[in-house]
Amino acid sequence: MGHDGVFVHIVYKYFMTGQVNWIDDVKLTNIIDKAMRLNPNLIGKKAPFLKLKNENNEYKDLHKITSDYTVLSFYDPDCGHCKKEIPKIKNVTDGFSKKVVQVYAVCTEFDSTIWKQFIKKNQLDKWINVIDIENQSNFRRKYNIMGTPRLYLLDKNKVIIAKQIDSSTLEEILNKRIN
Repeated sequence: MGHDGVFVHIVYKYFMTGQVNWIDDVKLTNIIDKAMRLNPNLIGKKAPFLKLKNENNEYKDLHKITSDYTVLSFYDPDCGHCKKEIPKIKNVTDGFSKKVVQVYAVCTEFDSTIWKQFIKKNQLDKWINVIDIENQSNFRRKYNIMGTPRLYLLDKNKVIIAKQIDSSTLEEILNKRIN
């Protein structure tokens, strides 16, 4: 975790300044594009803006969450790994009050019926459940979501302190920071 910052630094310092002349233009463009996708969500940076609609069609702003820690979870209700991991994340976060840990759960798909069924089946009613049916937030690009599940841990100022972790790593980090 966090090694993507090294990659971004190297690309910005050497590849984007023309100091690398041994790579063809297509590969160079792909490397630069990847670095630019990773750069906004490196550990230590403030999480990119995200304001999506919940089950009641109300906008919920990630940066307005007032808990000490925010778990930002991206998932697909039809993803087999998500079906296993989301209950584990719930188990971890249920051990903390909303004042300490809040979950902002982003459904990456566009079917609100399946999304609502998933929320009900997994009893995620304490989470802030959001979806971008109109695909207007550009969250996939902002958070480099290339697959699911994807999990970020943010501090109270919405600074990224961990990313692309699983439920056991989430539990370990929270226990070390809170207990």
